[in-house]
Amino acid sequence: MSTDTTYQTQGQRYRVMQLLIVTAAREYYALRVDMPKGTPDEERGTALFNGARERLKVGTAMLGS
Repeated sequence: MSTDTTYQTQGQRYRVMQLLIVTAAREYYALRVDMPKGTPDEERGTALFNGARERLKVGTAMLGS
């Protein structure tokens, strides 16, 4: 399951991208990136998350989407 959410704390907005993986052996893995929204760090964080997910070969590509 992959999620992409935004939250605000102390006047600062953050974007969170997260991928949760549960294997057939009931092992649980999480890939998560939190970044300030609307900044160059958001662009770098998004690229980092997407690159890591691609290298893991999991997520929407496995589902045929």
